[in-house]
Amino acid sequence: MNFSDHKVIAPAATLAATRLEVGKRIIQRLAQVALSRIIALDSTATDLQQRKAYLAAQVRVLKLGRDGMEGIVSDPATIGEQIAAAERELKETVGGYIEAKGSLATLDGYIRLIDDVFSHADQHLTLTRTPVRINRMGFKADDASAGPVNELTLTELSIGDNLRLAIAIVRCPRSELPRKDDLLAKAERFL
Repeated sequence: MNFSDHKVIAPAATLAATRLEVGKRIIQRLAQVALSRIIALDSTATDLQQRKAYLAAQVRVLKLGRDGMEGIVSDPATIGEQIAAAERELKETVGGYIEAKGSLATLDGYIRLIDDVFSHADQHLTLTRTPVRINRMGFKADDASAGPVNELTLTELSIGDNLRLAIAIVRCPRSELPRKDDLLAKAERFL
């Protein structure tokens, strides 16, 4: 197990203030999940609009081939089937485009998507506690392993599809925190 690259995200003087800051960050992450859904739906609508334009042009070319310009189509014998297939696909694409664009056409559509994420936060947010046994080398130890092990309970927070992290609320006496002067002196050494 790797316990490096940790970050302090919500330092505060009290536990209540820390929990409040963590809660704010969870709300912000849920808002990012809602925004990513809006962007994905808008991107889908744009893709469908481009596909719709392509299919409409393809139907026009096929109809021109049927009406006497056989040289512009690859197989004049099956032109009727090609037109029917292209028109079917165009109809499906138009339906998908109308559905995608209609859900974002108004402010109510955006609010509905945002409300869906926040109303079903349990689908986007999970908190699990997992007991783990770790040996002194930092490897997971099973129940049968001999030797000294540390028993930990990892608290994992998952928000959306892409954010998963282990969290720990810790207390540090103010006397153990580095002074600002020390941090500035360290930074000056690297400049």
